[in-house]
Amino acid sequence: MPRRPQTRPIPWKIVAVVALGLIAGDAGAVNFIWDNPSGTADYIDPANWTPAGGPPVSGDRAYFDLPGSHTVVFPYDKAMQSDELRVENGIYYFEADDPKGATYEIQSGAADAYISQDAILLLGGVSSPVALRVGDLLRVDEGGRLYTGEAGSVIGANNLYLGTLSNPLGTSNRVEIVGNGSTLDLTGGAFIGANGGNSTLYFEGDSVGAIEKDTVVLNFTSADNTRAFLGVTFGSKVTLAALAIGQSTSTTAEQTGRVSVFGEGAEITQTGAVGVLIGVDKNPNLESRLEVFDGGAFHSGTGTVRLKGTGELYVSDATFNANGPVVMDAGSELTVTQNGALNANAGLDNSGDGVLDLNFGELSITGGAFVPGSDDTYTLDGYSFAEGQPLLTLGAGASMHLDSLFYVGETYAADLTIKDGAQVSNSTTIVDAVNTGGQETNITVTGSGTRWDMAVGGIAIRDGANAVMTVSDQAVVTTDGLGIREGSVAIDTAAVWNDAGSTTLRNGATLTIDTGGTFTTGTTYVGLGSLGGAPAEVHVDGGLFHAEEGVWLGRDDPFGTTYNDGLIEVTAGGQVQIDGRLTINEVGTFTMSTASMVTLNGEVRDDGGVFDFFGGYLTLGDPDSTLVVDFDGLKIGTLDIQAETVRGNRDLTSLGTTVVVPGASLTIDGGVARLERLVVSPGSRVDYEAGVFEVTGSVQAATGSVIDLLGGDATLGDAARPDGVFIDGQLRVYDHTASLGDSNDAVFGSSSLVVLGNGLGDDGTLVADNGISLLQGGNITGDGVVVTPDDPTRPLINNGHITGSDPTDPLELTGYVKGEGTLDNVVITGTDAPGFSPATVVRGSVEYAGVLEIELAGAGEGDFDRLEHLMGAGEATLGGELVVALLSGFRPASGDVFEFLTTEGGVSGLFTTETLPALGGGIGFDVQYGPDTVSLAVVGVEGDYNGNGVVDAADFTVWRDSLNQTGEGLAADGDGDGAVDQDDYAVWVANFGQSASALAEAASVPEPASLALLLVAATACGALPRRA
Repeated sequence: MPRRPQTRPIPWKIVAVVALGLIAGDAGAVNFIWDNPSGTADYIDPANWTPAGGPPVSGDRAYFDLPGSHTVVFPYDKAMQSDELRVENGIYYFEADDPKGATYEIQSGAADAYISQDAILLLGGVSSPVALRVGDLLRVDEGGRLYTGEAGSVIGANNLYLGTLSNPLGTSNRVEIVGNGSTLDLTGGAFIGANGGNSTLYFEGDSVGAIEKDTVVLNFTSADNTRAFLGVTFGSKVTLAALAIGQSTSTTAEQTGRVSVFGEGAEITQTGAVGVLIGVDKNPNLESRLEVFDGGAFHSGTGTVRLKGTGELYVSDATFNANGPVVMDAGSELTVTQNGALNANAGLDNSGDGVLDLNFGELSITGGAFVPGSDDTYTLDGYSFAEGQPLLTLGAGASMHLDSLFYVGETYAADLTIKDGAQVSNSTTIVDAVNTGGQETNITVTGSGTRWDMAVGGIAIRDGANAVMTVSDQAVVTTDGLGIREGSVAIDTAAVWNDAGSTTLRNGATLTIDTGGTFTTGTTYVGLGSLGGAPAEVHVDGGLFHAEEGVWLGRDDPFGTTYNDGLIEVTAGGQVQIDGRLTINEVGTFTMSTASMVTLNGEVRDDGGVFDFFGGYLTLGDPDSTLVVDFDGLKIGTLDIQAETVRGNRDLTSLGTTVVVPGASLTIDGGVARLERLVVSPGSRVDYEAGVFEVTGSVQAATGSVIDLLGGDATLGDAARPDGVFIDGQLRVYDHTASLGDSNDAVFGSSSLVVLGNGLGDDGTLVADNGISLLQGGNITGDGVVVTPDDPTRPLINNGHITGSDPTDPLELTGYVKGEGTLDNVVITGTDAPGFSPATVVRGSVEYAGVLEIELAGAGEGDFDRLEHLMGAGEATLGGELVVALLSGFRPASGDVFEFLTTEGGVSGLFTTETLPALGGGIGFDVQYGPDTVSLAVVGVEGDYNGNGVVDAADFTVWRDSLNQTGEGLAADGDGDGAVDQDDYAVWVANFGQSASALAEAASVPEPASLALLLVAATACGALPRRA
């Protein structure tokens, strides 16, 4: 801006007044020429105008064309008006006579203002703003320049034509809007540069511009050496509608159309849906450039930002917000550098293969597709680690699809962010920045709905890339292979990574899964790489690592000569599941911390590495696996897992076989042990001191072994397995419950010893839902309850010894008890069915509080059940129910006595219920209680069919009335064959006259009366029909 001249007297001379001042234009209009003869500088002073009668008013024209510098002062309280304003020579300072400002209106008639022919017009002084309001056209041309002062002057017009006339090379046309409050307000458009020369519209120092229609920078011209500029700087803000830059009609002319937004707070806002057009298709000598830098900002409307073949968009340390699609044609250039940011909020299409250069800047795509080129390969790369690195951000609504490779940081480091639901797919991603200078390539995939699909390829982070990749906040990544060398990948906050291929970590690579993240892959190699390279590590700190195939730690390279250390570390909340084989090389390490969770569903191979089960939940899911307990502690096969006991911070589940070797001890001292199959070898122990102990499949405990349940209740065996429980050693239950599962019966061998109770009066419980077999020589002792079903199909078969420790608190048997073993100090609350049909068993003191079944197959020794209480105190306490059964058609005779219970210590009590078989034919059972015995006696007279104690004619009547009936216990069935027939008559005849009280005195010859009666009966009998 020219400096304001010093105040000095101005010599005035009116020359050629008629030629200059009295030339009439349109009818009624007067051309007034400012010649300032009075020297007052007042616009309203008539003496300063030629012809006399000035100043111009509405309908007149005002001309300013004096050489030199001049000040024109306008009154603040009255708007000055003219039809046209022409400033065609000299330098003019339009000022107000008051800080309140003044207004100059060119509103009527043509309503045009021209500043041309190297003239300079400055609106407003330091403290005297002037508003110039032009009703139609404001033209600055042929070297004309228009400036606002710094006091907030306003320029208003319909259209601005800047440098659109013929302008020779070197001509400079310029409009500057400078200062806070200074404004350019156009209700039409702005057209800058059309016919040679340099034309500039410039905003500076918090000024404001508003252009309601098109703004064209380089206005469709073919003139050579035409330069058009729009600059918005340092706090100034301009709003405009459509913007066209570098619109040349020539294919060869040297031309420039440039828009620059720079300086802190500078801003252009383009509104509406028309958009921004930069460049033309062909002109190698045309510069069409929109540049935003040094803190500036550009906001486009919803229309397309189109870069034609000569178009350039440059963003450096500034922000460009494209709210419509960005489209690049062949030959165009888009550069984002020096921490600049281009936000393509409706996508970016570079299918025309322009030059897309993210040189240390950020490109953010939202709301549309990102098409980086037409060849399905894209490289995101920097230029120099000293300058910084590029960042590509794909955000909400964004998408990118590549059929081929995606390079992130090919030569120098670069950053990639995929977030807020963006969708990206490509075949293979390669991260390979060989010249990082210590910088990191950062890849971030985050946000619910965000997805990066590399299912037909994978991702490779190569040596030297120094890359850091983070997948978080429910984002999903899909790959067909992951390879990391000297980089790191982190998956957290419910993010998911599904890898259908294999994962390889080399030379210092790190994979971290945390805070609900999930990583699923196939085969995994941790530590595959060059000899002496840094360790490769997997850290699972709160998420899930799932290898659907095998895992190798510290594995040899493909040539078998070199390797890296490999580490998998699982900390609190972390979960690892390996479905294939886990192989731990001599430089491999697998560690588990408290509250970690590891499931190994395949073989575990010991190649000399380390597995540290410090704590957490360890599941061996392979049914063919073997967990070995030896003198050093727990081992998976031969792999020592650094755990001597299952202590409080350890939870161990094995779906294979757990073997406690001879002389070793499995100790559960506060932890959890859930074992599918447990083999306790001779001389070995299982010491359950505290925590949880369960065997969910089968238990095999050999002779000389001990299972000690001091710590609490335990479940042993599976009720669905026929080999659920076999114990031939000791089972110590204490005052807890041992629940035994076996689909047949839990078996205790001939060397077994089960001890219930703690010896202090507290009972233990042994539960077997499908019964127990106690083999000969086996023992169940102590205080408590043996709970089995009261069901003959699921019995407690006692062929050994069941002995309670206290006769005053006997051991209770709740089920169906069979067998030939001994009982002492027990109470049977279930059913006692001694022996095996029938048998003599030896017992000590027994309380019969349930059901006692006695079977009779004959009257001879060994033909009926016999309970001999010979052991210990030898006492029998009766109660419950006595049930007597006859076997094999046996029918006792009157006078038979069956002494089925004998004691050394006496009999007390009675059976509360006696269920005795009906014998019929006049006889029946009578239970006879003695001080040391209990017997069954057969009482009554055979042939006494009416049961009155005498065999007489009345009994014949009973026989006759029931002749040919069948069934059990019929009154007239004298021989007990289940039918009333002639044989039963014979029984009546044989015993006629007998009585229960005088059987011993029966006469051998009947009395006459009796004989006569028999004859009558015989006659009647002969008249009756016989049974076939």
